[in-house]
Amino acid sequence: MHIYKYTTNREETRFFPELKNLSFESEWLTIREGFATIKKGYSWNGASPKIKIFGKIYGTWDGANDEAKIPTLWHDVFYQFAKDLIKLGVKRFNVDLRFKNDLIEHKFKYPKIYYRAVRSFGWVTWHFRGRRNAVNKDTNFC
Repeated sequence: MHIYKYTTNREETRFFPELKNLSFESEWLTIREGFATIKKGYSWNGASPKIKIFGKIYGTWDGANDEAKIPTLWHDVFYQFAKDLIKLGVKRFNVDLRFKNDLIEHKFKYPKIYYRAVRSFGWVTWHFRGRRNAVNKDTNFC
């Protein structure tokens, strides 16, 4: 069972200079000329891990005002499609560094701690995703 705290209510598009020469399309993520677009309806759990007890979600803090919401959106979607992105030359280090910088930009209180956590434990998810094809939100756990 997957726990989703957030769902996009519109497409989310952002320019990533490091993706400028890449092209990718899936059910949930499109990358063209440096612009990455996450489709409306994409769901993710925020900062991992999370559990649900009696309908309430508990787990890693996303900030007093959900400051980690957007940084975790991009981090999760890139991890979800790691298999495909690895083939295109995307490096986990760059995805994690972008996550840290996004947390700082969104004024999250503990960006260094969360960055250290994804650097310490994210390799399991990144490499697991790199061995199989994640094509929809039902397989999203990062």
